[in-house]
Amino acid sequence: MARTTEPINRQWMIGRDGSIYHYGFYDPQHRAMTSLSIYRLAPNAWRLQEQTFVSTAEYHRGWIGRKGWRQDLSTRPPKPLEPFAEQPLQLEPPDYFETEHADAELMTAAELRRYVKELSASGINVVNQSVELQRKFAFPFVTFVMTLLAIPFGVSAGRRGALYGIGLGIAIALSYWVIGSVFIAIGKAGVLEPVMAAWTPNIIVLACAAYLILTTRT
Repeated sequence: MARTTEPINRQWMIGRDGSIYHYGFYDPQHRAMTSLSIYRLAPNAWRLQEQTFVSTAEYHRGWIGRKGWRQDLSTRPPKPLEPFAEQPLQLEPPDYFETEHADAELMTAAELRRYVKELSASGINVVNQSVELQRKFAFPFVTFVMTLLAIPFGVSAGRRGALYGIGLGIAIALSYWVIGSVFIAIGKAGVLEPVMAAWTPNIIVLACAAYLILTTRT
């Protein structure tokens, strides 16, 4: 099987029957492809026998192509295009296309931003990727907000010993991790905007730090 390895590039694949697939993007979560072209080769000659193109293809107990056309290339001259609104497609199963897909955690912010932009332009749901993009921007500020939160706790913990301070630090870190995970899950569910889902934990911690700094007795 030959295919590109860069997740942002368009994909070429060869099916088990020798058919050639070219698609814009594959969304493994929704099992959907955009701008899919299928090239069927003649069985006894190195030439195209048929080409099919669909704007979108989705898997629901079988591949369904929408807004496309088919052209028989076995005759000379080729037959005219045959447009269709919806039609079953003979493709490899979804797991055949899932051997490689973009991992937001392994992409830089610039790569992920470009990936989200191109996916969105293709009509694919990009909520998960948008949340991960905003998360990449929000996470570096964790050090700043946690430092501010540690100031008032450091004042009170200093009177109670080192073990108390260590335990308190672990509790704060776990609490932040839980809050962050909850809001990320809510964002990916589409309940919150990606920006709010990624930045709300920092805002909550920053608000708590400001309140404690203003009310802590020195």
